[in-house]
Amino acid sequence: MNLKARRFFFYLFIAIFLVGGAYLIVSAQGLVFDFHTLSFSRTGGIFLDYAPSEAQVRVNGTIHEYSSVIDTLFGSGVFLNNLVPGDYRLEVSYPGYSPWEKTLTVEPGVVTAASFIVLWPVDWGAKKISDQKVSDFWLTGSGLILKTGANTLSFGDKPIKGDSVFLSDTGKNTVVTGNAKGYYLVNLAVASSAIPIELPAAADVTDWFFHPFDQNAVLAVGSKAVYSVNTATGKAIKLYTINGNQYSYKNGNELFIAQKDGSVFSANPFLQTEVTMPTGITDGITEMRSNADGDRLYLVDASGKFYEYDRSNGTSVPWGTLPGAIEKVSPALDDTRLALISKNGSLSILSVNDFKMDTEITRGTLWQISAAAPVTDFMWIPSAPNYGLLLENGNMVVSELGTAKPQNQYEVASGVSKALVNGTTLYFVKNSSLFEINLKQK
Repeated sequence: MNLKARRFFFYLFIAIFLVGGAYLIVSAQGLVFDFHTLSFSRTGGIFLDYAPSEAQVRVNGTIHEYSSVIDTLFGSGVFLNNLVPGDYRLEVSYPGYSPWEKTLTVEPGVVTAASFIVLWPVDWGAKKISDQKVSDFWLTGSGLILKTGANTLSFGDKPIKGDSVFLSDTGKNTVVTGNAKGYYLVNLAVASSAIPIELPAAADVTDWFFHPFDQNAVLAVGSKAVYSVNTATGKAIKLYTINGNQYSYKNGNELFIAQKDGSVFSANPFLQTEVTMPTGITDGITEMRSNADGDRLYLVDASGKFYEYDRSNGTSVPWGTLPGAIEKVSPALDDTRLALISKNGSLSILSVNDFKMDTEITRGTLWQISAAAPVTDFMWIPSAPNYGLLLENGNMVVSELGTAKPQNQYEVASGVSKALVNGTTLYFVKNSSLFEINLKQK
């Protein structure tokens, strides 16, 4: 090799060393060359957490190969690192399940997360659990009560007294039923017997609740009084006098009653306290919920205006821009959000506390959930905090509830007249047949 050639390779190696060294230094600082902008940019990442954990991930249509140690550190998730800032099309899929798809944006030096991904089955495996024609049903601690005719209730294929259930709970074996002749206490251990409830002639009861601490009593809320009813005898005694009952709600040990003058009467039989709270709402309260502690009430008046009543300072504050007049309110199980169904059938989520899921969400943030038809009912799914069940004029859909759009949605069943979630089990009536689905994720 002559001198000229040796010099060429010497300078070539020096150039490679300098360029390679510079690239290593730049890469060590989290920088890559972005060919779209023809400049160096700090990289970002994407973290996905999903169930089933064996699901396959595609990035911009290409299968992500689990080749690095960092992929296995997150168990059911994957961390995609050293990504050039920009938009990435992501798909999480598994055989027999509907895929999850979303476009996420990577920003310099930031990890974008989607950490509450659940894949739902293509075939939900709905199981018919009654051969009878069912028009309604109720959950109890001993099983389901079915309405199998215009005036027929059955429990375990045996008739029980009454044509409707007014009080039941998944942790209780006693229910309150009724018909045109009155109300009855039914102990499901001996469902064939029913104890008539003896109420004053002018009681005009509209709401029933289980007593917060007395296992041998239930509460009946009338137009002017609240009664305690003994479950062994059916006899009622007056506990509280109220100024007209417009809407009643119970949270833990506390009973709330919206009165005709716009105030809310609160009674805690366990602490033996009662107080009347003037809310300043003069249009009549038609819906009422509270946070877990009961120190904030969420109230809706007859016109659909939505208020938050703060018990610490005794003020009612109307929320700002909402999607029309509100009809139904459903608090999240973790006390962070409210699902709001408007009178026109739109569904929105309102954050009532600062909280973090994949991003920081501040109190007062409001976002809408897509729906193909007016939403008539909504249920949170206890095992999947970022998903809910929507009933859209009989079409039942599982929907993502996050702020990032589009929200992935999956049809469960059509022609549904009623649905209830109990833990990981979904019950619903379709075409007069009762079904159940196990919502437990793989």
